[in-house]
Amino acid sequence: MLLKFFASSLLSLFLVDRLLQHDVAAVEADVDITYVQLFQSGVEAYRADKWAMCINYFSRAMDDYKFYRQQITSCRRKCHAEGATASYISNVTDVENRFFEMGVKHTLCLVNCRKAHFRGRPNTYTADVDEAFEKLVPYDYLQMCYYKSGAIDQALTAAFTFLHANPGHENMQHNVDFYLKEKGAAQQDLKNREVKPYQELFFKGVQAIDAKNYQAAMDFMERSLEEYISAEEDCRVMCEGSFDQDGMQPDMYIAVANHMTYALKCRRRCHIRLQTFDGYIASTTLFSRYYFYLEEAYAGLDQTEEACHAAESYLLFNPTDEKMLKTKGELKNLPDAQEEWFTPKPEAVTYHQREKTETALLEYIEKEFGVLVKQNAEDKAQRLKLDGSPSSPSAPVDKKASAKHDDGNAQDASKTGKEDQAF
Repeated sequence: MLLKFFASSLLSLFLVDRLLQHDVAAVEADVDITYVQLFQSGVEAYRADKWAMCINYFSRAMDDYKFYRQQITSCRRKCHAEGATASYISNVTDVENRFFEMGVKHTLCLVNCRKAHFRGRPNTYTADVDEAFEKLVPYDYLQMCYYKSGAIDQALTAAFTFLHANPGHENMQHNVDFYLKEKGAAQQDLKNREVKPYQELFFKGVQAIDAKNYQAAMDFMERSLEEYISAEEDCRVMCEGSFDQDGMQPDMYIAVANHMTYALKCRRRCHIRLQTFDGYIASTTLFSRYYFYLEEAYAGLDQTEEACHAAESYLLFNPTDEKMLKTKGELKNLPDAQEEWFTPKPEAVTYHQREKTETALLEYIEKEFGVLVKQNAEDKAQRLKLDGSPSSPSAPVDKKASAKHDDGNAQDASKTGKEDQAF
């Protein structure tokens, strides 16, 4: 039987971890209402032209999803950390029992964490809806609902926020331009409501580099790199949820391998998700790009040793980059340069080794099993031609309120005809 692609981490294979609790700030009466239900209610309100209700539901859904994601990543990271220092009954050479014991203890940790943070949140997990939130699809709906309510400022902010998570989206770019014209605002006045710390720091670092303010550039880039590593770890642990085995009831090891493969492929998409923002799509991985800028900042501050480490870190991922190879040669010719400085940073080595190992494992699976089964969410996205709309059957269709592209009005971004860009 072919391995099914994508799945949860090795240690959370034994847990049904889809139960989480609503935002602690929510009123007690709403304790059983999750972002999935709020999302679905928002879609219904949108279809019924109930714009105020649409805004209310989608705004609450975004708040609840953020809380859900924050808590689930916190629990999973906590349990991974505890597992690394736990004591075990099984002998380290007893691989099978050690693996099982690790899974059991990891499960216990997750269950206890859930009990500590969540009060019986109902199990409403839907992979397609989660994917929609990751792509900020609620802002697609919100921009139209705000527009129909006459709130141009909020419509512009929502459209701009969606566009920055989905650069190149033609309909939403049209809407942003339309709202700007209606409001009489300039592009630089716009704000992204969902900007991440690493993104904001990254652009500040680039601006500091351009201004040759190397001290500020170093500070911003180092902090941004730390935030990026944390954001990628959050993304990776979010790959540890359940997945649909299409009704199969496979043997234990087949089920484990299916789930691990699912998670592994999901994790390999994290760096693509994280490096696409604010219209910026790095030609190299964003992680390695940090060292490109850090080398320049360190060199500008005459921190030769750090510049050498940064150059080697960048070359670890981009060994044929002519510009950095030339820079490395110039660093070697500096009178204070020492050969032992030309080694990559430890975190770069760890990241690169993990990348190599995971890529090699996926290539092995592809070779040995012949066919890679695509992730369910990707399959559904291809069939439904989503292009930024919710990956659920409840996506709006044939919305009469949507204007044609050529009439100068704002458009429903859910109907572009493009295929969704799966990560």
